[in-house]
Amino acid sequence: MKKILCILALFSMIVIGSLYFKNQNHVVQAQDNKQARVLIVYSYQIKRGDTLWKLASKYYTPEYQTVPHYLKAIQKLNHMTSDTLYEGHYLFIPVYHDVKETPKTEKSSKS
Repeated sequence: MKKILCILALFSMIVIGSLYFKNQNHVVQAQDNKQARVLIVYSYQIKRGDTLWKLASKYYTPEYQTVPHYLKAIQKLNHMTSDTLYEGHYLFIPVYHDVKETPKTEKSSKS
């Protein structure tokens, strides 16, 4: 029964997260205009000793201005009304990453 509830909770979080991000542009241009970044949302299983502050500090990226702003974004994404975490539960963690351009391949000509 506990396993079914965990699976149901995870599925619900995935559905809610996908609805939250459905119509938003998740690629941002870096401030130096050299590298675009994309938002990726990870599912993170909470471990013993985890706190929201530790997770926010670990995964924070400058797009969120400060760690407290990022902490609030995590809470909003997960529909949290407090900062209490429970071991074994899952959180959505939004993280910006550099967009890697794939090099153009040239057709080799045989002589």
